[in-house]
Amino acid sequence: MSSARRRRAGQVLSGLASVTLFLAVLVGYGHHAFGNANEFANRATAALQDRSVRDVVATRVTDRVVIAHEEDLVAFRPAIASLIGRLIERRAFTSLFRAGLADLHRSIFDGTAGTVSLTVRDVGTVSAEAVRLLRPDLAPVLRKTGDIQLLNAEVGSFTAHAARVGARTRTLAWSLVALLVLLLVAALVVGADRRRTVTALAAGTTAAGVAILIVLLIGRRVALSEVTGTEQQAAMSGIFAAFFDGLRALAWCMVGAGAIGAAAAASLIRPMPLGEPLRRAARFAAREPAGMPARVLRGVLILALGVLLLAARDTTVSVIFTLAGAYLSYEGARILLLLSYRPPAIDQLTEVPPAGRQRYVPVALAAAAIAVGLGAFAAADPIDAPVPARGSCNGSRSLCDRPFNRVALAATHNSMAAPLPGWFFSEQDAPIPDQLRDGIHGLLIDTYYADLLPNGRHRTAYGSAAEKARAERESDLSPQAIAAAERIRDQLGFRGGGTRGIYLCHGFCELGATALSEVLGQIRAFLLSHPDDVLAIVHQDQIRPEDFVAAIRAARLESFVYRGPLDGDWPTLGQMAAENQRLVILNEHRAAGAPWNRLAYGGALQETPFAFTAVGQLNDPAQRDASCVSNRGTADAPLFLLNHWVNTPPAPRPSLAAKVNAFAPLLSRARACQRIRGLLPNLVAVNFYRRGDVLGVVDRLNGVDGAS
Repeated sequence: MSSARRRRAGQVLSGLASVTLFLAVLVGYGHHAFGNANEFANRATAALQDRSVRDVVATRVTDRVVIAHEEDLVAFRPAIASLIGRLIERRAFTSLFRAGLADLHRSIFDGTAGTVSLTVRDVGTVSAEAVRLLRPDLAPVLRKTGDIQLLNAEVGSFTAHAARVGARTRTLAWSLVALLVLLLVAALVVGADRRRTVTALAAGTTAAGVAILIVLLIGRRVALSEVTGTEQQAAMSGIFAAFFDGLRALAWCMVGAGAIGAAAAASLIRPMPLGEPLRRAARFAAREPAGMPARVLRGVLILALGVLLLAARDTTVSVIFTLAGAYLSYEGARILLLLSYRPPAIDQLTEVPPAGRQRYVPVALAAAAIAVGLGAFAAADPIDAPVPARGSCNGSRSLCDRPFNRVALAATHNSMAAPLPGWFFSEQDAPIPDQLRDGIHGLLIDTYYADLLPNGRHRTAYGSAAEKARAERESDLSPQAIAAAERIRDQLGFRGGGTRGIYLCHGFCELGATALSEVLGQIRAFLLSHPDDVLAIVHQDQIRPEDFVAAIRAARLESFVYRGPLDGDWPTLGQMAAENQRLVILNEHRAAGAPWNRLAYGGALQETPFAFTAVGQLNDPAQRDASCVSNRGTADAPLFLLNHWVNTPPAPRPSLAAKVNAFAPLLSRARACQRIRGLLPNLVAVNFYRRGDVLGVVDRLNGVDGAS
């Protein structure tokens, strides 16, 4: 093959390689950004960081969740939207949003639906937390809100169509990459002058990058045309940026790398005056073609350019500036490289390879510049949109990297025994939702069957006398409290038929009862609004395990339950949050109905005694060792429960709780039991948790907030 033919073949192959590179990048990026469900969710969730997107979503949530339930709140609409806007930035909302995106991804790519919709579940639950301070009475209503639809669009729209195409092109993307490699090798082998071929390939890389930037400019304009209104267009701009900023960054890397590579290769051939490529391009454009078809085509192209300038001025100006930027990148790199090496000005038809080590300087400089640019791109990783940032685990970022069995949790004994209607004896300062918000992460609860009577009272439904005796024995109620319960049962009308249910009670539901379903719903609401918190429940189960499992499932809590091993290496709190297994459930008596419904004292948990009747038994250093001896549980159990309260029949006394819960004596006992038992107290359970400083003690045990 003659030298002229080889030169032309090399030029054709270089041009085909540039086109293939353009297609490979577009198709590959489209598949990566849209075909992968996780990446799709990451990018869509990242769009919430744009204020315009966040404002539109906050307004829609406000209208469909809050205003829809209370029309009189229209006057507070801006304030509520602002509160929900701050909520949207948190993982409490983004976790729900990502789950809805999974359904959206399926609806786009299965090709069966005529429309696509983004439905977010449980938004009412997390919104209730946002408006609780403004309208606490509205929070229970919002928690009952069902799913809300944030998006409903025709599948045939530009964005959905582009996403669907991108998802089904993995094979095509790899095929284009293979074809690109073949074309590159063929161009270098066939071309008459490899330096000129490299120059052409580098220039083609720049051209491909510029073409991608132009496609993005046009695509953004088309996407914005699909929505109306300033706010909606601003939001669409934010969404477009979240999905395509990575492609834009990659395209600019291609432009820069190609310009530097072309300048390096050109500097080894012969110097060229500044602006010479532009003059050649101008002479080519001004030259009158010889044939009629070519003249017609030239006229059509010039006319089309004029129409674009008039009809799409902003886009055309952006294209012109993009081209100018690519050209200036080339010229700047060429000028700098010529400072390191300037070949002799010889006739371009008589190529003589440059001699001496100096000729390698521009190549080395160009390679270094390209490597730095690509390295910076890879370090920033703009192609992979970030997963929403993790918050603090149980109140501290440092705990996110701590295994669960190396973390102390503040816990409440008889968590349900709170100052609520129908409770005769309270052992806590506030009900369970307030406990969780205050920082309690361990709940000790008891469940019983009880009949709800027509008069609103509850009657404990014991299956047998033996079961009743066991409940009395395990309730740690004093004989006086048991006698009081019996009197209440006999005298206050606990007779007749009733509706059987499962309740949280302490020995006798006549002394106080809260529906299990109500509390499980409150726990779920907390887990939804605190996506990085991990809870533990120690369950004194006086009910069948199958019924407890059914209640967990009915409350839609099963997806939050920890299902990993109870021995060996525990996951960190961060891992449990990432896998959304944030509720550790341990039963005192029976384990059945589900793999996660497991025994506490069958190898998972060990504890201290709990039958203390005087403050000195807990606070007196001389009696402290006796308070730490083993009670229930095996010696090799990995979790340790520190029971720390005083039993004072007939009713608990907050004044005593204030003494034993004080920072110094509680920390001193916790440290002593840790030394004696060789385990960190994982659950520090107290009565009247707001008296004293159990939360401060737990922080000190965990070594957080500056504590040692």
